[in-house]
Amino acid sequence: PIQATRMKFRLESANSLKNTCGSGSFRTELDFLATSMTVFLTFAALAFLFDLGEEIAADAMDVIGDELRSSKSIAKRKDKTYALRLSGAIFIIFIILSFLPFLMGWLGYVYLLLISVTDLCISYFSSRLLLSKTIEEGRIQIRRLYLAWGMFVAIFIFANLI
Repeated sequence: PIQATRMKFRLESANSLKNTCGSGSFRTELDFLATSMTVFLTFAALAFLFDLGEEIAADAMDVIGDELRSSKSIAKRKDKTYALRLSGAIFIIFIILSFLPFLMGWLGYVYLLLISVTDLCISYFSSRLLLSKTIEEGRIQIRRLYLAWGMFVAIFIFANLI
């Protein structure tokens, strides 16, 4: 009798597990987890690309300081124009990647509106950065880039809390 009870319990447990794994709820939870991780990784990549583009541009604005510190920045090894063009290319990749959460259906129209405005600002400020004649003018554009991205993050978080 005890063996039969244990066997019955094991069969019921196995069937319960099979039903749970085969049901939509378990798969839905896995899909949600996978989507959440993908969105997180996309935003991590966006943050990385933005910071990389900004750092390369900032180094281009500080070639004199790099020489004093014996730094081996891209701007010092190549030249300021090359570094600024590389920074601009990274911002273009950033802008293309920024539409992925909307195109994949992970985020809605509020995100699309916010990121579109942000991308327009980043495009404008990075093009002004490429055309900057003085170090101070370039630094102003870098600050504006940071403000555009920072405002996006703040407004996006606030909009999702409401």
